[in-house]
Amino acid sequence: MTNETFCLLSEEEKHTKFKAAMKGKTRGCLNEEELHCILMKISLNRQYAISVYRDGEEFCRVLTATDGLKRRIILGQVAAGIEGISVEQFDSSQTAAVILHDAVDCSNANYLYIFIPKERSQKGIE
Repeated sequence: MTNETFCLLSEEEKHTKFKAAMKGKTRGCLNEEELHCILMKISLNRQYAISVYRDGEEFCRVLTATDGLKRRIILGQVAAGIEGISVEQFDSSQTAAVILHDAVDCSNANYLYIFIPKERSQKGIE
């Protein structure tokens, strides 16, 4: 679905489509409460590049490597990738989600990074 087509949908239709995309991208490993939390904290009027990580160290490296982008934690307790916080302080037993966007040029796509613990993804559909 193109962004132009998505923009023409009602709010309910946008929520349904985005939720379906999230379920597919995460292979059904997010529970309803987590999906709801993410949906309530994002703007469905923006486009997102969604990346899912199952390795805590890789998730932390990606957040650290995104210099110049503004971070907003929308799920979990994510301290990783913030200057002065070590990877060891990241709780890899909890699901987490972070939105990153260019603070200067808001017209660029937002990036939604989701971390799902390996234990949960092994229980889900792999």
